Amino acid sequence: MSWLVVGLGNELRRDDGLGPWLAEEIAAWGLPGVEVRPARQLTPELAADVARFDGVLFLDADRHHDAPAILRVAADPGQSRLGHALTPGGVVALARTLNGREPE
Repeated sequence: MSWLVVGLGNELRRDDGLGPWLAEEIAAWGLPGVEVRPARQLTPELAADVARFDGVLFLDADRHHDAPAILRVAADPGQSRLGHALTPGGVVALARTLNGREPE
């Protein structure tokens, strides 16, 4: 199974850099079948990469949770409009629309 790990956030903004930092830590493990990509924000261009993998793990800081949380992301066609303010569900929906693939 192949996985894409997307570390979201801006490392210049303190806790917002958590996603890219975690992604770099995972990259250092050298796991087979795992590709890591830092991203300051989710863009439509990422959908083509997402569609190449069996699974995608989005890592991001979230001020709405007091403790680490794992949330399952469903494709959200309402968020798949083209723009530079997508949600993880919007990227997955766009990958499905453009490439016919919806990774876990």
